[in-house]
Amino acid sequence: MKVAGYQVVYAKNKAFKKAVKKTTKKNIFTLKRKKGKKYYIRVRAFVYGTSGKRVYGKFSKVVKV
Repeated sequence: MKVAGYQVVYAKNKAFKKAVKKTTKKNIFTLKRKKGKKYYIRVRAFVYGTSGKRVYGKFSKVVKV
């Protein structure tokens, strides 16, 4: 099965309270971040199921950037 895209979730805290979600197919690392700030990021891939809805995989480990 070929990946259709990625869901990238990033937040200012490790608990992902008030997380900002972005989904893109082209470049998952182009996120609007402020210089000098710490962010936590996690990623998961998705495919389209037979009904046309997105089916998500598991989130990656949380990475601090």
